[in-house]
Amino acid sequence: MVISVTTLLNRLDELEHQGGEDNDAAVALLSKRGLSIVQRDKARAILARIADLAPITEAPLEPSDQQRRREAERAMWSWFMEWATIARTVVTSKRLRMYMGVSKAAQGAGPGVGLGADPGADPGAGPGAGPGAGPGVDSDTDGDQPGGPDLPVAPPHPAPSPDVGAGGPN
Repeated sequence: MVISVTTLLNRLDELEHQGGEDNDAAVALLSKRGLSIVQRDKARAILARIADLAPITEAPLEPSDQQRRREAERAMWSWFMEWATIARTVVTSKRLRMYMGVSKAAQGAGPGVGLGADPGADPGAGPGAGPGAGPGVDSDTDGDQPGGPDLPVAPPHPAPSPDVGAGGPN
């Protein structure tokens, strides 16, 4: 935002200093609508104050806080894994499971590839989810569930930072 507002103010100054009938008319209209030289100067003063602000930094955690944070992360990870397993069992639509972040698309499949290929399939399901694919059965063969349908897939978010442990419970 700071860069774009600064660019706007600089371009308005250029427009004003270039002169010419069209430029003068544009500057007059902007001033009439509240973007006068005084307002532009106020905006520059605000931008200068923003530039002087020190960045916010996190204080290092105490060892006891680090331990509590790791425990809380393990508890959240455990909850997510349980929820994901339940969701994969109950939600039969592959597309919905992907949207929820508990399944992933087949490797090499672009958007919409294979969707609706089986006339008896759920319109939102992925390839292979045809008739007979009931709850708890991941009937697709695209390898979205490593090792079988009941094993959890990695969450759709990046791994935690090194200071809180990597990749789930130890």
